[in-house]
Amino acid sequence: MVKKIKIITPWLLSIDLAKIINASLLSFCLGLI
Repeated sequence: MVKKIKIITPWLLSIDLAKIINASLLSFCLGLI
């Protein structure tokens, strides 16, 4: 269980980071238009 949590947690964090980056890129592109 502990090993699974250690593997899954960075994976979830990277997904959240990707979402934040995508959202900021989208708003940046929309701001340019």
